[in-house]
Amino acid sequence: MSKKNSLKEIITVAQKLFFEYDYDTVSMGDIAKSSKITKAALYYHFTSKQDLYLHIINKNFSDFKENIESLMNEKSYLKFNVEDKVKKVLVFYFDFIVGRVGFLKVMAKKVTKNDKEMIKFFAKGRENILEILKPLSEEIIKYKKMKSDVSHKNVSMMLMSTVNPFVHEYAMGVNKKINPEFVAKQICSFIFSK
Repeated sequence: MSKKNSLKEIITVAQKLFFEYDYDTVSMGDIAKSSKITKAALYYHFTSKQDLYLHIINKNFSDFKENIESLMNEKSYLKFNVEDKVKKVLVFYFDFIVGRVGFLKVMAKKVTKNDKEMIKFFAKGRENILEILKPLSEEIIKYKKMKSDVSHKNVSMMLMSTVNPFVHEYAMGVNKKINPEFVAKQICSFIFSK
């Protein structure tokens, strides 16, 4: 197996294990064994479990960024009114997260205030996502004629937080019949009601 294939396999296996179990439960030995490599080979690619974990989180953030930027740059999206743009983004967000239910588990890892590197890493990922959503948030602010001191970051966070309860319900199996288009339509009815 080439180094590139070995690295890809390690990441795939580690992500599956982190998604299926818990960060604290999975060891580097488990990852090496499941990847059919030695621990030394694993440590050749990643200095620690946290290093590998952060790589996986970063990969998911990158996938999200790439996909949402692609969506927001589509010609059809650019022709939508602000309400339809919001619906499209909310449905994308729901589908992306639900398609990676294990990612929620990984993101929910208990980070203590002493985990400064993790806190910094998650904050950077959040900031990147908020920047991507900035044009949409600014469009909402303009459309709703909000005061100039309303932050695009706060609007973006509120927008994503409206979907999170539905994502969690779906992910936990409480309600597998959630229709993301219907949810997005309901949220937009609330946001854009006059």
